[in-house]
Amino acid sequence: MAMDFSSQGSINEEVICGICQQLLTEPMSLHCGHNFCQLCIAANESESYFGGQCRCPVCQSAYDPWHLMPNKELDNIVKKIREVNMWSHQQQRSDLCEQHGLCEQHGLCEHHGLCEQHGLCEQHGLCEQHGENCHLFCKEDGKAICSLCVQEHPGHQISLVEEVVKECQEKLEAALDRLAQEQQDVEELEAVINEERATWKTERERIRKGFDEMRDILDREKQMELQKLREDEVHVLDNLAVANDQVVQQRQSMREFISYLQHHMCESSIDMLQDMINTFKRSEVWTLKKPKIVSKKLKSTLRFPDLPWMLQVFKVDLMLNPLNTLSDIIISEDRRQVTVGNYFMFWNVYPCDFSALDVLGSQNFSSGKYYWEVDVSKKIAWILGVYSKTSNLNRKKSSGFVFNPDVNYLNAYSRFRPENGYWVVGLQNESEYSAFEDSSTSDPKVLTLPMAVPPCRVGVFLDYEANTVSFFNVTNHGSLIYKFSKCHFSQTVYPYFNPWNCPAPMTLCPPSS
Repeated sequence: MAMDFSSQGSINEEVICGICQQLLTEPMSLHCGHNFCQLCIAANESESYFGGQCRCPVCQSAYDPWHLMPNKELDNIVKKIREVNMWSHQQQRSDLCEQHGLCEQHGLCEHHGLCEQHGLCEQHGLCEQHGENCHLFCKEDGKAICSLCVQEHPGHQISLVEEVVKECQEKLEAALDRLAQEQQDVEELEAVINEERATWKTERERIRKGFDEMRDILDREKQMELQKLREDEVHVLDNLAVANDQVVQQRQSMREFISYLQHHMCESSIDMLQDMINTFKRSEVWTLKKPKIVSKKLKSTLRFPDLPWMLQVFKVDLMLNPLNTLSDIIISEDRRQVTVGNYFMFWNVYPCDFSALDVLGSQNFSSGKYYWEVDVSKKIAWILGVYSKTSNLNRKKSSGFVFNPDVNYLNAYSRFRPENGYWVVGLQNESEYSAFEDSSTSDPKVLTLPMAVPPCRVGVFLDYEANTVSFFNVTNHGSLIYKFSKCHFSQTVYPYFNPWNCPAPMTLCPPSS
């Protein structure tokens, strides 16, 4: 095993480098008398250079890096010591290999791990050729070398092993950081792909629900039309039976009278002239009495309607009535448009009390089907749907707080739930569409609604008997936005509108639009 010169008292400290603690290689002497390897002192100069002077690593004496002196005498002593050490190392290596045996495939001593090709002890890193500690690294050849091996690597970039290790660690850390970022990008891309897949699934479900809604409406209309047709059929067929009896009686009377006239014509002249006046008078006054027929002609004009056409059948003309006369709500002269007047003053008086913005339709409904449309094209926030007063004594009132348009005010939504009589959908922050369902907490269950095409006009369809409220995106060919099922309307139902925290108008569209 190579000698550890830093711990051998028999070796004069003068032949040991004060930096690398190994035998000196090309010794350089300072004015203070200390000696160092040429590469070690050169590396020290780059680290300790300040104000044109450097300091000795041992005694901290100042020295001029341009006045270093090669110590030839010390260099000769080191060479002799190295030759002795080399012979000792080779003899020791030979003994070890003969004792433990070298691996024929890799040339390694199975006990000490000596590489036959490079002569390195894996534990101590000694150079086989020179017996020195390999504390340098050749970047071109990619291997550790000792100080004496430097001459065999002319023009190569030689650095201390510690510096190369540090550089490699920094590169590995940079590579890890880059790969971590790449991993994050991959995860984000995977999330985008999953979201896109979910969007397609949601779109398929939306279309299915839309057709189910159309099918429900068609089925109900079909049953109503067939029932009405059956009732009309009974009435019409009764009338037709009576009329048919009347026609049969008249036909029999006509047939008998014609037979009488034919028989009268065959009689003698004298017999024919008898009672001729009555016969003529009877033939002149006899006319067909057409029975009154109540009939409903069936026309082959049945069409399979699309959703917008069906909804137009139930379109109702509405006007607006604000609930809070003290709020700064402005209703247009035709009572079809609602806006918030002094927007900023309103929030000082009613800080996020959105109930002050409640507006109901002028009509209320307790049966039937009704449809209306609302123009929200200029708004970035709104709520609309239907409202029915409830007897719920445990209704949670929304708490007031300081207005901030960037905050998602979940507390302000607490009253918008079916339990409190609200079946509504809404928009906030320009692109966040939501529906509000009941939940087990004081806050409603806010459902995010995907919207492929932002609606400029929203249609609301109320089917009182079916207990449903449906919302349609008129802008996107009447596609279904959301449907409330199993609604419990305890009392009459009103159309509901709330301009929310947006001063732009929301407008009721007239039925003819």
